Amino acid sequence: DITQLIYTSGTTGEPKGVVVPHRAILRLVCNSDFWQLESGERVLQAGPLGFDASTLEIWGPLLNGGTVCFIADDDLLSPGGLKRRLQAGRITQMWLTASLCNLLADEAPASFAPLRRLFTGGEALSPGHLGKILAACPDLEIYNGYGPTENTTFTTTHRVTAADLRGAIPIGRPVANTRVHIVGEAGLPVAVGERGEICAAGDGLALGYIGRAELTAGAFVELPPPVGERVYRTGDIGRWRADGVIEFQGRRDGQVKLR
Repeated sequence: DITQLIYTSGTTGEPKGVVVPHRAILRLVCNSDFWQLESGERVLQAGPLGFDASTLEIWGPLLNGGTVCFIADDDLLSPGGLKRRLQAGRITQMWLTASLCNLLADEAPASFAPLRRLFTGGEALSPGHLGKILAACPDLEIYNGYGPTENTTFTTTHRVTAADLRGAIPIGRPVANTRVHIVGEAGLPVAVGERGEICAAGDGLALGYIGRAELTAGAFVELPPPVGERVYRTGDIGRWRADGVIEFQGRRDGQVKLR
């Protein structure tokens, strides 16, 4: 039942293989509610194959009659090269890490004009940078895509609007066939507006870590009633807004990203 084995270091710094089943890929790219994939879609495969975003970039178009397109690393890191590739390849959708998105937004925000939809994430988004892109590309749809590899690329998504640029950009609502529980220390759901740990459940859930039974047992747990289901503990802190949107509130540990 394994379709992908994606390695991630997470908070430990030691690579661990996440076992992703077929159903998790299908839940992400077939009959999804966060993007529309049709036979005419041309999706740019911009991420490394070992990065979980490649799941979206490759299987999304291939399982919906679209086209996977490629780009040289030099062009991806160059605003001029990226814009030429998007135009020449008639690219309609792509994913970028937040840091690379910010770099291109500073240098040439109009580079994204040929696109219909841009997904970005991997860390907290910068309202200032996304504001530059939206100003230069008013017809572009930008989505914040949040989720750990252990729940197959996206757990929640949020379309970024001008109103979001006044503060921290939300991570949005759960995608189809996905459930999110925000819980306190005892594993019980917290009230709307209260902070708690974000736990992901549903068809996107990985089987665990290959050859790491103890690590799997600590991260993939059964929450007590009223949740009463197997979840992945993300280690991220969030809270529900009254409108059903989730706001990211930081980490429950001391995770730091080093470049």
